[in-house]
Amino acid sequence: MENSHESPGESQIYSRLGEDENRHESGIAAICTILMNYVETSRHIVYNTRNDKSESYQKFEDRLRDISNCNLTFYYTGSQVQNLTAIHWRYPSGSTSHSMGRQCDSDVDILIVDPAICATEVKVNRHGNQYIYEHSSIHPGYVRLYRGQGKGKKVISCRGFRKFWKNILDQEEIHTRFTGRGGKFPNRGESLSGPAITKVENVSMRNFIHHDFVPAIKASAWPSIARDWVSRPRPGDWPSVEVLQQCIASDCHVVPVGHRESPRHVKNKEWRLSFSGAEIVLANSLSHEQRQAVIVSKLILKVVLLDVLQRKPRLKCHKSVSSYELKTSFYWLREKRSDWGRYQRM
Repeated sequence: MENSHESPGESQIYSRLGEDENRHESGIAAICTILMNYVETSRHIVYNTRNDKSESYQKFEDRLRDISNCNLTFYYTGSQVQNLTAIHWRYPSGSTSHSMGRQCDSDVDILIVDPAICATEVKVNRHGNQYIYEHSSIHPGYVRLYRGQGKGKKVISCRGFRKFWKNILDQEEIHTRFTGRGGKFPNRGESLSGPAITKVENVSMRNFIHHDFVPAIKASAWPSIARDWVSRPRPGDWPSVEVLQQCIASDCHVVPVGHRESPRHVKNKEWRLSFSGAEIVLANSLSHEQRQAVIVSKLILKVVLLDVLQRKPRLKCHKSVSSYELKTSFYWLREKRSDWGRYQRM
């Protein structure tokens, strides 16, 4: 009859394996705790500084309304409003800690909207003086925007719309939420990225923060193409019916950017549907642990993965996933899971 008891040597091996696994799990927990504390502290610092300067920034908004002759509405979007900010300072190409300065990887994202106009779908439009849009049959989520109907309808160029607002932003001074100082945005770092007009603010002698201004047109109702998202089956418990209703009630906008695979002559006439309001609702419905999982993942993406791509010559031709793609993937996974532990790996 075989002896079913473990030998002393085997017991020691299994014991060491168990200790190693416990140390590994403890190490993961410790690293996550340190990163969570870091991002929470950084987020509160930026949040408090931003709110302290809200009155000064309001002056900039008021002057922008005057120069554009529009009663503009400003929607603050992005990771800061969603409480998903991963604060990380980096030195851009060509700069060092002793030369040009560093930039914050957390942008200030602002939608600029004229509430006097809106965009409606072709099938439901009843106001001839408003914009109407038609969905792309090739790229879901993209539309073509028109003014007027019938023979007199005119295609609206997203490039011209964005250029119009860039000219206005270039003229106006800003008292920022971060510093309260005046002065026009410096030309340094200015660019057009997607639908955004990006400006770089000098918040201190060597520190810079990007402002992404996105001119947009408000959609009059939740787009028909997005109804399937609301009704599709979800095996998990998120988002709840209440959260979905809040998403539908939130604002949707049309922003001036074409699909990246469209030909240039088509891209200049394409617009993209933006569900930034629904994104804020979804982000705010996450638990503390889920929110920190997104933030830590974004930090790993920014600090580790991007550094590897830059340092390895054979990888320079590859493009990293964006923070938006990472967050969207997380949401897909969250929809499929109903259970969530503090340090559970998805």
